[in-house]
Amino acid sequence: MKKTHNPSRTRRPLAMLLACLLLLIPLVFTAPVSANTKSMRVITFNINADRANGSVAGISSYMLGSGADIIGLQEASWAETSITGPNAQKAGGEIAEATKGVYSCYTGIPDLPFKEYGWGWRNPIFWKTSEYNWITGGSYMISEVKTNKFLWDENRIRQATSADYNSIVPNPIAAPEGRAARIVTWVVLEEKSTGKRFIVANGHMPNPLTGLAYRGTQIYYDRMAELQREYNLPMICMGDYNTTNLSPFTNNGYTTAAADGVDRILVKGVTAQSSVVDSGVKAAFNSDHSAVHAVVSVP
Repeated sequence: MKKTHNPSRTRRPLAMLLACLLLLIPLVFTAPVSANTKSMRVITFNINADRANGSVAGISSYMLGSGADIIGLQEASWAETSITGPNAQKAGGEIAEATKGVYSCYTGIPDLPFKEYGWGWRNPIFWKTSEYNWITGGSYMISEVKTNKFLWDENRIRQATSADYNSIVPNPIAAPEGRAARIVTWVVLEEKSTGKRFIVANGHMPNPLTGLAYRGTQIYYDRMAELQREYNLPMICMGDYNTTNLSPFTNNGYTTAAADGVDRILVKGVTAQSSVVDSGVKAAFNSDHSAVHAVVSVP
């Protein structure tokens, strides 16, 4: 008996397939784009530790009241360092102690031999303990050197020798500033709410009178480029650059999220939303720098 073709048998699978496709379309076009994005406030502030007499408590209160997620301080030294002024030697440790209920703090590799070298500043990075996990971090020298030996991090610590420090180029204009132990501190942080990771760095370049500020900026960028290749993460690089020539960064994909003179927050792979320069802190805390704020997000 000859079989006859039933068109309904062909249309039924096609209709079911079309119905399934129509069900999928809303899922493609209605998914929220920014549901996994968190805004965060970042602050960079050179507290001028040599003159920070009586202002440690004030700076701590300022940090706690700022609502900032991440804060980088320059010239906030620790007791084990050896620089001029008793307040300078303990400012960073006291601030960390006063804010530890809200912020965690990383100061860099603890055995950078500042004592043997003579003097220097640490650049601590603070972050809200409730919002971020610390993954890893490190610190490295940015003084002008004949050979770029001054690289430390958690995986590659080595003891510097006197020969390393003698290789730093003396500056005839403003010694010993040209030989200062200027460093960059960096951390990898993870947003607890999203799982996103990013790198935050905090640096303090040599004094511009030495002529080494731009060279320090180059060393700062070079190491950040290495870290970005190693971790493939978004970057936030803040600090007192002591120069407005930031071409090593800006020629390589970084944009300015916030700026006041030589104090900058630079970002790469990070969205800058808004910025504020708080100049009132100069008089309040006897600093020669403003606190520079940026609101940013990691896409």
